[in-house]
Amino acid sequence: GQGTPAAFGGIALKAWFGALEAGLSPVEVLARADALIGELFPEEAAATAFCALYDEYGGHLAYASAGHPAALVIGATGAVRALAAAGCALGAVGAEREQWTTVVAQDETLIAYTDGLCVDLDATLRGAGRGAAARLARRGSLHGVLTAALDLAGQAEPQRAFSDDISVLALRPRPQDDGAAAALTGLLALHIADDGSTRLAVGQALRELGMRTSSCPSAAEAPEAVLGERPDLVILDLALPDRPAAELFRELRERHPHLPVLLVVGHACDQAARRCCDLNPAGLLARPIDTRELARLAAAAVGSDPDRELVVLPRLGNEWFDLAVSAAPAAVLLLARYLQALGRQPLPAAVLDDVVRCVRELATNGFELAEGPVPDLAVRISTMFLADRVLIRVADERGGFAVRRLFAARGSLRGTGPERAGAGHAEQTLEERMTAVRSSRSGETILLVKSFPA
Repeated sequence: GQGTPAAFGGIALKAWFGALEAGLSPVEVLARADALIGELFPEEAAATAFCALYDEYGGHLAYASAGHPAALVIGATGAVRALAAAGCALGAVGAEREQWTTVVAQDETLIAYTDGLCVDLDATLRGAGRGAAARLARRGSLHGVLTAALDLAGQAEPQRAFSDDISVLALRPRPQDDGAAAALTGLLALHIADDGSTRLAVGQALRELGMRTSSCPSAAEAPEAVLGERPDLVILDLALPDRPAAELFRELRERHPHLPVLLVVGHACDQAARRCCDLNPAGLLARPIDTRELARLAAAAVGSDPDRELVVLPRLGNEWFDLAVSAAPAAVLLLARYLQALGRQPLPAAVLDDVVRCVRELATNGFELAEGPVPDLAVRISTMFLADRVLIRVADERGGFAVRRLFAARGSLRGTGPERAGAGHAEQTLEERMTAVRSSRSGETILLVKSFPA
């Protein structure tokens, strides 16, 4: 739906789904949601939903649908199968739903989506031409799958882009042997947490992976512990009682810019995690800590350098706007829709003006380069809105392109024409309008930060 009632219903359903107890089957979850819709909206109202339970060891997926667009399973060769989408929408009195099972194999990717993306992703893939599904499934990361799906749908129907909320989920079985123990053997992990039993459990799990471990019970002791022990990895609980952990994380990042830090959070979207997003945490661990997830994230973290590349927005599990800047025919229309969506955000007018003008300038400069000296340009602009700041991440997706070239524009935020031309002019204007502008070491990623009073 549209308007305030639909927005309220969506927020209420998200909060309710997030609070459900474990152990329910997909059909049981949807049955409870039917009752909730009736309680929240006594008058006629409905919502669609796709609910699934995945067993990552057997590869089995149990699922049920409440009138939702059919989720797809795509193989590496491009073979596509649509999952069953029968069943009436949530809120129907006396609805009876069926539960199905399927297997998601090692070389397959599951994609579920809302109709804000498109009405029928299978048809969109067929319309994109031969090989589109295979190219989507072969993306190296699940984030790549998500962004490719967004780009594909936007280019297919640019007039619908950014006109509705979009949720897209991608799932791919992990390799059975991720080599975590070999990657971690002999390295030192420092765990900063006030709960003694948690420190003991995490320490034991890491030692079983071959790591050496140390722990620290408070934020006050943490800086000296890091300085003295020189760990290869820090695991920081954001619920420390003696000091805001976000402040501690910022201090550690300033003193030790190359040290990977895993954050332990209530969930990926809590306020403490959001305040740390521009510091590029190596990963987020939800409480209670799952030891298998700890092993996976720790192995990935020790091979990373947080100073090498800037913040990766998807790690927050938050909402953001993505725009692909390229020579694609629909790119200019997508920019117009993107700017309209940005303009609807509930921000102070001056802040919103700076954000919209900066995004417009960077994208327009990208289009000029794509039409001329860089025909294969592929840059992604991602914008995230937090309680006290806006983050704009500009990243090259092909490799080898210095995104600062987008700042040295023939146009500028103050006007266009030869009198405003000259390398570096747009960059200076951006720095004037933004609170901070940070560049990765490679020059292929730049983060713009616009802060404002919360």
